[in-house]
Amino acid sequence: MSLFTQRKIHSRGCASTLLFALAISSQVHAADANRCARLTGLHVPNGVVTSAQWQEAVPHDDASAAKALPAHCLVEGVLDRRTGQPAPTNGTGPAASNDQYAIHFELRLPLEWAGRFFYQGGGGSDGIVNLATGVIPSWRDGPRALARGFAVVSSDAGHTQDQNAGFGVDPKARIDYGYASIGRVAEIAKRVIRDFYGEKPKWSYFAGCSKGGQEALQAMQRYGAEFDGIISGDPGYRLPHAAIAQVADTQAFSRAAPRSEDGRIQLARAFSQGDLDLVADAVRHQCGGADEGFNYRPDACKFDPVVLQCKAGKTDQCLSAVQVQALHAVFDGAKTADGHVLYTPWPYDSGIASANWREWKLGDDQHPSRAETLGAGSMQYVFSTPPRKSFDIFTASLPDLEQSIHRKTAQYSQSAAEFMDADSVDLANFKSHGGKLLIYHGGSDPVFSVLDTIDYFRRLQSAYGKHTADFARLYVVPGMNHCSGGDYALDSFDSLDAMVRWVEQGQAPQSIVAHAGASAGAKLPAGMTHPLCPYPQRAQYLKGDKNDANSFVCAGQ
Repeated sequence: MSLFTQRKIHSRGCASTLLFALAISSQVHAADANRCARLTGLHVPNGVVTSAQWQEAVPHDDASAAKALPAHCLVEGVLDRRTGQPAPTNGTGPAASNDQYAIHFELRLPLEWAGRFFYQGGGGSDGIVNLATGVIPSWRDGPRALARGFAVVSSDAGHTQDQNAGFGVDPKARIDYGYASIGRVAEIAKRVIRDFYGEKPKWSYFAGCSKGGQEALQAMQRYGAEFDGIISGDPGYRLPHAAIAQVADTQAFSRAAPRSEDGRIQLARAFSQGDLDLVADAVRHQCGGADEGFNYRPDACKFDPVVLQCKAGKTDQCLSAVQVQALHAVFDGAKTADGHVLYTPWPYDSGIASANWREWKLGDDQHPSRAETLGAGSMQYVFSTPPRKSFDIFTASLPDLEQSIHRKTAQYSQSAAEFMDADSVDLANFKSHGGKLLIYHGGSDPVFSVLDTIDYFRRLQSAYGKHTADFARLYVVPGMNHCSGGDYALDSFDSLDAMVRWVEQGQAPQSIVAHAGASAGAKLPAGMTHPLCPYPQRAQYLKGDKNDANSFVCAGQ
């Protein structure tokens, strides 16, 4: 029997016959609905449950498994409601407004509970209470955690979407966003779970990607005693530093971009799609072989785009010298003019030609890059201390930005690096009760460099030696862009099943079978599967169908 069909049904006796069970099912259903409704108005420390409503099951067929929902109690609540206090900025940035702040959360409690708790991480600037259905970031096309019997919580991390990055003018909102809301929501969610089911969760998990991956590592490092399993995807664990890299990369690409008649930088035209295809194809041929460009370790791929530089004038079959210079400036890692390193280098990978890579790095003629929008807004308000009145991503000083992310003042008592970075390897609280960590990262993530995550994992290995694999494993997904996507990527895999087996049965994941999700694998054979191997291993072909994961074994160092 699958782990996720082993359901624990609370507060009801076993019926001696199926007929009797059917006869009393409607009464039990009504009792559960009433028990749910009684949670409305429940007071918790510095907060309240504002709503608790019974939700009927949403059936599904095999084609829509991700949309299936069981019967459950939907709980909504608010914590730490307050008014933001104006903060003097000595004329260097905007004053904090009198906006209303609070941590809003949603908790879903399934009728048939497996004794498990799932904290669903956020993303971007947060500010949204996403549906707490238990989205598994690495496996969006399969049943979600709620349908597997998990109680699931999500939150807005302490501010609302209409505040955008502007919430960063409020000192406490910054800290809630960085880490503090996680502890508060986990505490209250478990209190409500105990009130509803009569007992606390037996196992607790956290899963998220991007900012949610940063939150997962914060949950492990700061609230390790609260969680048994952590799944951290493409983590922005040094997000302020990566934000500086976005500025540096944008400036580097702008030097290869044409100008419009009115002088505007046309960033999207720095590289055509054909230009990026040239790079992706060359990387695959050099590092993975023409027929299996997905099957290599990005950090071991040694590629120099100078091999594509035009010998004479620019053509569709080569890159201009200024384009090669831009690629060198970006992929070698953000640096100041005097060579001071600001962020980790990036690996060359086949995903450079995919839509998600362009979306973040260059944008298109209709849309600016996300570095120009989300990245610039966060740099201006959240990661700069004090927040800036204005910000131009094309002219910002890199040394000034680095100083800003480490600065604190009387009003802003924690620097951006302090409240955002999740880079500690002191995991005593997490390890003391057998906590497990599973990190995965796309080899062609254009937002957070997989090499930065590899650096963190190596620091874990330095701290814990040969015992690291007993509690922590890293899986690099070649070709995958930011959390998903990539023309040559197999980006969909059930990390939650792997984690549950590890935590509850002691079965460490030797490999995880992946396939292409809806937004990936466009240039790979349909139905292809492949094993993801724990770093630094890679999949080695044995025999049989090269499109079948069973034909490979994880090996090497």
